[in-house]
Amino acid sequence: MSLLGLRINKIKIALLAILTGLVGATFALSPQIGYWRDNGWSSQSIYAINDNDEVAYAAYVQSLIEGRPRRNSPYSGNGDGESGNLGESIFSVQVLASYPVALLGRALGLSSSTAFIIFSAFYGFLAGLSVFYLFFVIFHKPFLSFTGAIIVIAAGALAAGQGSIMRSLVPDSIYYGIAFPFARRLVPLAGFPLLFLFFASVWQYLSTLTIKRYAWLAASCVMFAGLVFTYFYLWTTAVAWVFGLGLLIVLIRPERFKSQLFSLAKLGAAMIVVLAPYFLLLRNRSGSTDSIQLLEFSRNPDLFRISEILSLGIIIVYLSLALLRKTRLREFRTLFLLSFALVPFIVFNQQILSGISLQPLHYQFYAANYTLLFALMGLFFLILSGEKFKFENALILLVAALGLFIGTRELLEQRTLDGLRKDIAPVAEHLQKVATPSDMVLAFDLTRFGFSVSDELPALSSTPVLWAPHQNVFGDLTPQQSLERFFCFVYLQDKDEYWLRKQIDDGYPLVEQGLWGWERKEELSSAGQLTKSDADSKIDSFRNFAQRFDRIEAEKYPISYVLVHKFSNPSFTNIDKYYRREIVWNSAFYELYATRLRD
Repeated sequence: MSLLGLRINKIKIALLAILTGLVGATFALSPQIGYWRDNGWSSQSIYAINDNDEVAYAAYVQSLIEGRPRRNSPYSGNGDGESGNLGESIFSVQVLASYPVALLGRALGLSSSTAFIIFSAFYGFLAGLSVFYLFFVIFHKPFLSFTGAIIVIAAGALAAGQGSIMRSLVPDSIYYGIAFPFARRLVPLAGFPLLFLFFASVWQYLSTLTIKRYAWLAASCVMFAGLVFTYFYLWTTAVAWVFGLGLLIVLIRPERFKSQLFSLAKLGAAMIVVLAPYFLLLRNRSGSTDSIQLLEFSRNPDLFRISEILSLGIIIVYLSLALLRKTRLREFRTLFLLSFALVPFIVFNQQILSGISLQPLHYQFYAANYTLLFALMGLFFLILSGEKFKFENALILLVAALGLFIGTRELLEQRTLDGLRKDIAPVAEHLQKVATPSDMVLAFDLTRFGFSVSDELPALSSTPVLWAPHQNVFGDLTPQQSLERFFCFVYLQDKDEYWLRKQIDDGYPLVEQGLWGWERKEELSSAGQLTKSDADSKIDSFRNFAQRFDRIEAEKYPISYVLVHKFSNPSFTNIDKYYRREIVWNSAFYELYATRLRD
C-alpha cells in the first residue's frame, strides 16, 4: 500500500472511531436530551436521571465538591472524623467513579448536576471508543469495528430483555426502564470503557510475542485496578471472563497452549495483588453494608436468565461452525471471542462454589448482556471472514443501520425520572447560599406533591435532611437510628398511626422504604414474609415514639429549615409545638421556613 493509501486508511480509522464515540456520547446523554426537549434549554444545568440510584451518586459527588471527606453521608451530614470513625460504604470504596467528577466540579466551580452532564458525554464517548478499539485490535477492519460497537452499545437493554422493543412485544416483562444500561451514572458508565480496554489489553498481551507484551500486561493491571475501585459488577465480570478464557485454553488447547496458559496465570496473579487493598477497605465496611446490598448465602444454580439462554445459542453456533470446519476452534482468536459467551453462566452461577450471591440482576443489566453482544458480533464477523460473501459490505452496512435504529428508538422512547427537580432547583440554590453543613432540612414529602424532595436536596444543595429514601445506603446509621429518623419525619408532618396503617395497606413505597428499608422490604416481599404482624410491630413502635416525643427528643433532630409545597395544605401542629418558624424564601411552588427549637 502506498504512503497516501496508508494515510487515508488512518484517517478513515480515526473518523470511524470518533463517530462511534459520538454515538456513545449521544446515547449516554439520552435522558438529558429528553429532559431538554420537555423542559426547554433554560433548564440546561439540571441533570436528568433514568435510575433512582443516580440521585444518591449525585448527592455523594456534591458532598465531595463541597470538600467533605471520602467517608461521609450527604443525607445525614455525618462525616468521617466529624461524627466519629465511619465505616466504608459502596460510595467510599468506589472512589474512581466519583472523584474524577467531583474534582472537575471543585476545580471549575460546577455543581454535581453540571458535572454529571459533562461526564455523561465524556464517558459515553469513551464507551463507544473502547468497544470500537476492542473489535479493531482483533479484526483490523474499521467499518466492521464501527458496526460491532454500535450494536454492543445500542442493544444492551434488548439483550437484557428490557427496552422499548421488548416493551412493545411483551409489555408485562418490563421492570427496568433505562434505555442504555451502560450509561447509568456514575456506575456502570464510569467503568464501562475500562472493562473493554481491559479486554483489549489482555488480547494484546496474549497475542504479542515481543517484549512489548509486558507493557500490555501492565496496561491490563491498570485497567483492572480502575475497575476494582469503580464498580463491583464490572471487575467481577472481568475476573469471570479471565477464568472462562483460562478454562477454554485448558480444555481446547490452542496453538501456544502452554505459553498462553502461563501468561494468563501471571495476569491472574497480578489481579490478585491489585485486589489486596480493595479487600483491606472492605474489612472496614460499615455494619449495615451487607444487608443494604442484599448479600445472600446460597448455592442454588441460576440457569435461565435471558443472557444465559442467548449465550448458549451463541456457543452452540460456535461449536457447530468448528465441527463444519467453517472456523478453527483451536485458533486463539476464535477461543478469545467464545470466552465472552461463557461470562453469563459464570457470573450467575459462581455462588455454587462461593456460596455468596450479591444482587445478580446487576449482571443482567450492566455486564452479561454486553459480553454476549460482543460474542454475538464476534461470531458474525468470524463467519464473514471465513466465507466470501458477494454482498459482504452491504450486509455489514445493514447491521450497522440496525444498531442505529435500535439505539435511535431507545433514545426517542427514553423515560426519565425527573420528579420535581426543576421546581426544587430555585430553593436548593438558595439553601446552597445560606445553609451551613450542620443545618438539617425537613421536606414535607408525605404529600402528593413531593415524593422525592428529600432525596433531591442533598444532590442539588449539599444540605443534609431529616430522612430520605437513600439515607441508609451510606451505612453511617444503624437500622434503629434510621427507623427513628423516619418516625420523626412522619410525626413532624402530623401523620398518625392510622395514616401509617393505610399507607402500609396501600403499599406506599416511601413508607415501606422508611419502615423496612428497601432491601429488607424486597427480601420479605420476595419470600412472602411481609405479614400483618410485621406491620403491627412497626405501627406499635411508631405509636410509642409519638407518645414519648417531647422537647428532649426534638433536640436530637435540630431542624433548621422546613420545606413545603405551596399547594399541599400542610399542617404545622407538631412542628410548631417544638420549633419557632418563619418564612424566609418563596418560589413558584415552594415555601421555605427557617426554624429553631423553642426555649
